[in-house]
Amino acid sequence: MVFADSHTHSYLSFDGDAASTPDAMCRKAVSLGLTDLAITDHFDTNAREMGYGIPDDLRMEEEILSCKEKYKKDLHVSYGVELGEPFEYPDRANDLMARHNFDFVIGSIHNLPGLPDFALIPFGHPEYTDEKIRSLFEQTIKEMVRVIEYPGIHTLAHITYMERYLRKAGRKLATNEFREQIADLFKALIAKGIALELNVSPLARGDDYTMPDISLLRLYAGLGGELVTVGSDAHKLEQIGKGIKEGYALLEAAGIRYVTVFRDGKPHSFHL
Repeated sequence: MVFADSHTHSYLSFDGDAASTPDAMCRKAVSLGLTDLAITDHFDTNAREMGYGIPDDLRMEEEILSCKEKYKKDLHVSYGVELGEPFEYPDRANDLMARHNFDFVIGSIHNLPGLPDFALIPFGHPEYTDEKIRSLFEQTIKEMVRVIEYPGIHTLAHITYMERYLRKAGRKLATNEFREQIADLFKALIAKGIALELNVSPLARGDDYTMPDISLLRLYAGLGGELVTVGSDAHKLEQIGKGIKEGYALLEAAGIRYVTVFRDGKPHSFHL
């Protein structure tokens, strides 16, 4: 059986832990019995404007490809990237993609144009009314459609990322109000052959939800969606592999029979 963590970050991500070198991550994955590990460090096209710092993508490539060769007998290592907001500065995204032969590209959104990362928005403040929150999420769905229009994206990450920070502020995201828009997003994913990510990072951090939740996974399955990657979104060694098996069980409960992993740039689906 495949046991794959398809979303992890090394120390080369601006928010990665210093102990999470690619080599240490691979050793941890092998010790856990993982069959596949995708190392997908952040490359947000707006990193300079957001104050994230510019990632050393050449060092990233060197270290991860070295590990791919070193551990090939024990672990399928995918040289990946989490490409954030590719539509904001497409020239930067194009330059990155031209210089690297990634095995696996995650498309994601952490902020809306002109706004800070959702992590930094004070959702508990009275100005963030329910109506304003609905408007922000509706815009997020539209921006995710733009993400998957960027060529080379393999999976769309944590589509309810905003929910993490709403919950921290004691708020909720009523995704049922956006089923039609989300269904259209899923139809676009399916038509393009792009996978949906089940991000289990909340489970790894002690919470009781996933991004997306089972209701949206069922919606995806009902539309004919079959390609799903599962990732811990680990930023520390101890988070690698956490929540993956629970994520597999959630897929089965949602009526999804396969999990997808990317090896050498190609998708492989395995029966759960």
